[in-house]
Amino acid sequence: MSIELVDLPLLHDTPTDSTSEKLSLKPHSFPALTSASGTSSKMPSPSEIERESIVDSLHIEEIDPLTYRSTRLWIPINASDSHARQGQALDASQSTSLTSSDSTSALGKYPIIYRVEKLRDGKSYVTRSVTASQHGQPIFMVTCSFTLPTPARFPQPSFREPMPLGIPLPMACQSEEERWTKYLSTAKAARLHPGARHSLEAYIMERDSSPVAIREVPRDTEFWFEDDDASEEKKAADKAAETKWDGSVAGKVNFAARARAVQAAASSDQSVKQVKRKMERHERMLWMKAKDDNVASLDNNYQKSILAYLSDFQFIGTAAQATGLSQNSNPKLGMMASLDHVVYFYSNDFKTSNWLLHVITSPRVGDGRGVVEGRFYTEEGELVALTVQEGVVRATAAEPKKDKSVSKAKL
Repeated sequence: MSIELVDLPLLHDTPTDSTSEKLSLKPHSFPALTSASGTSSKMPSPSEIERESIVDSLHIEEIDPLTYRSTRLWIPINASDSHARQGQALDASQSTSLTSSDSTSALGKYPIIYRVEKLRDGKSYVTRSVTASQHGQPIFMVTCSFTLPTPARFPQPSFREPMPLGIPLPMACQSEEERWTKYLSTAKAARLHPGARHSLEAYIMERDSSPVAIREVPRDTEFWFEDDDASEEKKAADKAAETKWDGSVAGKVNFAARARAVQAAASSDQSVKQVKRKMERHERMLWMKAKDDNVASLDNNYQKSILAYLSDFQFIGTAAQATGLSQNSNPKLGMMASLDHVVYFYSNDFKTSNWLLHVITSPRVGDGRGVVEGRFYTEEGELVALTVQEGVVRATAAEPKKDKSVSKAKL
């Protein structure tokens, strides 16, 4: 199944950040900044913060058989829209398919109305179009394509791009909250502009209250990929394991576990390519999951809605990271917003209460736009979904360089 979300023109009252120039941290060192005015308003204590429920964030109510309404929207700090739109729209479309592209910023003070149109009801494929409107104005459209599982009597060939090897497990990576709390205690943080420090403190609070856990893989991690010319013995073993698969997670080939097993003997095992490298500037890897373990009991369709929700966190920001645009660069990062967002699902057997690795790359940025691509893997190395997003990545006008010779002459 796949979903595609398409952006529409921005609402006139979409909030913007007019004080971003006062922030002095580097690009995407933390992706969501508050619209800090430079004043130090009192931050709430951790005990005063209530963690958002991902189920509440994605909940919709049925108004009529093809019309739904959001009941709650959670908007990250300094973001002009809600990440819940993707998951809520997918949930609405799935609700209509069981019986037979990205967007304008969503404002937190108005509910979103989702209207579903049945485009196709085939024997194997079903297509739905969802139009979301808020405060009387369309804000985005979604096209969803669903397919029935392949019958066991008609097995189809399969291929997956392998998960990178050498990636530290989730709990070996720092959470965003831990990473930036630790940063605030450094001498470098002590030199921050008060507005920037306030923004960072607010971001830490946001991460505490967010329904999504994020642990970024350190950028100096050395990783590699399994050689395409794997030994015939290993290929035969994999084929036999997949042939015997009974449909359970436990019966799948555990690519990551197998990779760890051969890593110790890599010098004598020629099936693993020992060409290690670190992440380039246009790459990012994030371990992600829903913080609420109770979502494990939700059905497969809801797991996909949650994954669509996860896929919007720190995604298009990788395109800005690729160019070096930031609040400190010259020119500065002026605007970053989603234009469209596509998710392709290739598994009905994953849980968003378990850690998923989003491997992101930005192959092209230019003309004020950028594209990012992603792959979601389970800890076992199973590729369950692919993601693509295009967004606005726009720089402000470059500031004129100061003439040092004139300054010296004045002295």
